[in-house]
Amino acid sequence: MSVASPALAPGPPPAAPRAPRVFFPNLDGLRFLAFFAVFLFHSFYTPDANIAASPLYQVPHQLTRVGDLGVNFFFVLSGFLITYLLLSEKQLTGRVAIGAFYMRRVLRIWPLYFVVVFIGFVVFPWLKARFGLHGLQETARPWYFFTFLVNFNNLYHGSQTPTLTLLWSVSVEEQFYLVWPLLVAATPARRMGWLFGGVLALSLGFRFWHLHDDPTWMFRLYGLHTLSLIGDMALGGLVAWLCFRDDRLTSAVAQLPRWAIGLGYVAGVALIYGRDVLWHVPGYPALDRLVLACFFAFVLLEQNYARHSFIKMSQLRLLSYWGTYTYGLYCLHFLALLAAYQLLHRLGLNGTPLGVVLGDNAVALLLALAISWVSFNFYEKPFLKFKNRFAFIKH
Repeated sequence: MSVASPALAPGPPPAAPRAPRVFFPNLDGLRFLAFFAVFLFHSFYTPDANIAASPLYQVPHQLTRVGDLGVNFFFVLSGFLITYLLLSEKQLTGRVAIGAFYMRRVLRIWPLYFVVVFIGFVVFPWLKARFGLHGLQETARPWYFFTFLVNFNNLYHGSQTPTLTLLWSVSVEEQFYLVWPLLVAATPARRMGWLFGGVLALSLGFRFWHLHDDPTWMFRLYGLHTLSLIGDMALGGLVAWLCFRDDRLTSAVAQLPRWAIGLGYVAGVALIYGRDVLWHVPGYPALDRLVLACFFAFVLLEQNYARHSFIKMSQLRLLSYWGTYTYGLYCLHFLALLAAYQLLHRLGLNGTPLGVVLGDNAVALLLALAISWVSFNFYEKPFLKFKNRFAFIKH
């Protein structure tokens, strides 16, 4: 009786090749810290002038006025990660599957985004009417929200609903996601540096062009117009490309001694808290975002590649765990802040500086964590599972 050769022996079919994974374990913790900075920036609301004048309120309030830069960090991180994934896909398959990329972004962003839009335009007005709250007339234009142009709505029309206002950064991300894979797919590897340099030059040119506008208008343009903001993503993309193409940059970062890493962080913190002084330097306002983006890129490089870091974010497991929920935390945290203020106000627990600084913030953060956890696990997760069908590179 002959024995079947191994090549012809019956058995289960070979497993399908697994998609390679690009994973940077320290990014989740960084995401949470960036969200927490934004959370604190939006916190500390009080209508009581005596509380607002208290040193116990003023010190933490002033320290957290730089928290809006958490959004800057998100932009640089998005540029880095999306570009690295696109380059990995291009190397693996020889092309970028544009349609699959768009489907992944739609399934990740749209479900929760449109829930927040619905809350802002439908639920909030109903609640105001139900409880007899008559505030200012809503100025937001819905079509900006359905076309992901909220940053331009905020620039030209504004909004009286905080949950709607904060969607501007999600819109900028979506505009980036619309264009960036097309540019990366169409650019030959040898010309990739020109792509990043060109976008950075476009962004800087826009900011210098408006440098001498009315200061109030200039500040709004710098903070909301896509051409002003796109440089953050481009710098993140440039760093990703430099890390991807060879190991010269990553090797240099890996060898940084602790004193150099510490000096980099000290310089970055000094830069952040010294912005008010630097803005009086001729020409600096146009360079501000680029300089900050360079520091945030340093943070990404140090966390991802340095061997002598003081601490890696992946070691802080609680922060890393909640870092996977940052999209929901960002979109929903204003609801938590409003709910916490109303709850503690009705209980009479935020009538002191300590009640505002600790009470409101602690309750709001716990509510934000709970809401985002429920949203992720019971609403967003099915979309994310479907999203994985369109992934060539897991992350």
